[in-house]
Amino acid sequence: MMKGQFCFRRTCVIMLSWVVILMMAAPVWGAERTTVNMWSASLPGDYNRWVTSEFPRLVEEAFPDLRVEVTIVQSRQELEEKRTIAAAAGVGPDIFHEADNFVQQAAINGTALSLERYLSEWAERDDLIVSDAFKYRGEVYAVPYTVRMTGLAYWQDMLDAAGVQPPNDWDELLSAARHLTVHSNEPGVLEQGGLGTWNNATYDGIYPLQVFVEQLGSSLYSEDLRRPAFNTDEASRALNYAKEMYEVAYPAGARPQSGFTSRGTAMQFWFSTGHTPSIVESYDPEVVKNVRIAKIPGPTGPAEALGIASGWGWAINPDSPRPDDAWRIIEFFVSEEIQSRFLASFPPGSHLSSRRSFEYSRDTPFIDDSMQLAVPPITSWGPVHPLFGDVIRIVEPLIYEAVRGERGVGSALEEAQRLLGNFLEEADW
Repeated sequence: MMKGQFCFRRTCVIMLSWVVILMMAAPVWGAERTTVNMWSASLPGDYNRWVTSEFPRLVEEAFPDLRVEVTIVQSRQELEEKRTIAAAAGVGPDIFHEADNFVQQAAINGTALSLERYLSEWAERDDLIVSDAFKYRGEVYAVPYTVRMTGLAYWQDMLDAAGVQPPNDWDELLSAARHLTVHSNEPGVLEQGGLGTWNNATYDGIYPLQVFVEQLGSSLYSEDLRRPAFNTDEASRALNYAKEMYEVAYPAGARPQSGFTSRGTAMQFWFSTGHTPSIVESYDPEVVKNVRIAKIPGPTGPAEALGIASGWGWAINPDSPRPDDAWRIIEFFVSEEIQSRFLASFPPGSHLSSRRSFEYSRDTPFIDDSMQLAVPPITSWGPVHPLFGDVIRIVEPLIYEAVRGERGVGSALEEAQRLLGNFLEEADW
């Protein structure tokens, strides 16, 4: 078995050994049970079946006075829309799933309950991995129940065959990508891609800009997060690099015949442990061992490389008439016993526990790389700002246009600074 650590740039936690005793009270037959409503986004693997059938059974076995009814919604966005409508009708869920990027905005909007009262009395709080993304003004608004790590993935055997070393810095990443790119006779088609990206406005634009600016020791916002800092030398350097990386990945607009998981691309930018199931399911273990996931190379070397963490959590509806019962369900969900069952509903190695002390089997795919990604320096995923959704809405199109060469880098950053500055000046938060 192995343990590791998750040390965020803003929140550092170390994995420790521990033992938790799950109190399983025998159900009292015929006793009236309180129903707690739990809404979850649809997740991969066997999760949907597990959370709608097995988890409710485990709740009834553990609590003689509780039952849980789980509703699966197709996506996080659809769940938020459904919650908004339900809240207006006074029939919202007691517990709801939330991605870490949006927890702070839920706190600001008043759609999530502060959990500090419960956490302050919970003896196991220190065993929970809670990044700043789950907090607003020092208070926790959602309890993370799984963590995923993200970095640069590569097929080791493809790099070895081309005589290319895994890149440690920005220049080495671009050089390796160019060397690994194989052009074809067909216009616009690469026989082999050197570097794959998601070719998406978010993952090729604002996300890399945020990470690259952090790697340069700066931020896209003032210390109090109330003023943007997009029009800076660091942001210009970061966006120019994101643009160059995009051009290297898609030379003259050409695209590879197939992607990373099909071995048609040698390296993949923004590859998460959550993306690994298709690899585990498609190849035998000896082939899977060739897939490595490393930190995002730094500007000048390994010291500035970053591991990136993201997570999903459970939040409580502030209008719930049963917040205490909702908390008991959440506490149960993140217990060691339930975490083991929860993680077993996903392909091995794709999702990590939100418990520091959780022990992983040594033969878990990608676990060694995951633990290395979880060593400092590490940052939270996405634009680190409480008004995450608004930041994306305002600046994402501008940044993506610059990355694609449809707009000047300086012009994009100046406009992002102006628009986001006006918004934050008027926003009430």
